[in-house]
Amino acid sequence: MEEEAQNQVSSFDWSHFVEFIKTQGLDLAINVALAIVIFYVGKMIVGVIVRGIRKVMQQREVDETLESFVCNFVRIALMVVVVVAAIGQVGIQTTSFIAIFGAAGLAVGLALQGSLSNFAAGVLIVLFATTTTSTRSTRRSRNSSMPRNASSTTPNRPLPFRSWATAASISWCGHGCRARTTGASSST
Repeated sequence: MEEEAQNQVSSFDWSHFVEFIKTQGLDLAINVALAIVIFYVGKMIVGVIVRGIRKVMQQREVDETLESFVCNFVRIALMVVVVVAAIGQVGIQTTSFIAIFGAAGLAVGLALQGSLSNFAAGVLIVLFATTTTSTRSTRRSRNSSMPRNASSTTPNRPLPFRSWATAASISWCGHGCRARTTGASSST
């Protein structure tokens, strides 16, 4: 075994290796340098895009939870594109990577179908929420007609449906009873 390895090393034609480095080495070095440039420039562009999305979402007063989710999702998706572009510049065929990502996405989507629908419902709830955690008030007013130990939540913007906006607000007390308040005294 050792003799075969020594014979292969001694029979290796160094002149072909040096010729390959002279002809292909410069091209490979240029492609690697371009791939590094593509990666860092792409990373900067992704940062600018994500900051722009974050700024627009903050101006429209979108919930912070949804804002961070969307920004992180966009960042990861765009960085995958940048990495695939950089790998393609080196000379590696990227079609297999794209096929693997597609197949993995399909497999995860089918495996987590129920969970993803619940996740999408949660995103919709956050997107169309009428209150946020910072605007909930559970203090009772002195002149309130609400029962003792009851709390009410006041929306910070109009409700999306008119029938809800005109309906009586419903409050729940700590003991599980429900009180309707319509401006008159409430009953438990």
